[in-house]
Amino acid sequence: MKDKATSAGKGSRAVTVTDIAEAIGVSRATVSLVLRGSPLVNVDTRARVEAELRRQRYV
Repeated sequence: MKDKATSAGKGSRAVTVTDIAEAIGVSRATVSLVLRGSPLVNVDTRARVEAELRRQRYV
């Protein structure tokens, strides 16, 4: 299954769940849980993931 993302610019590759996870030091599963709106993610961790999703323009 491929990650859903947008590219940052012409010729750039798409941002992936792995990119988001590695940028902030969490697992891909944690990013996935945040994207699905799971209540299992700590509020501080959720905020960090959401901020990184916005920063990298992940859709």
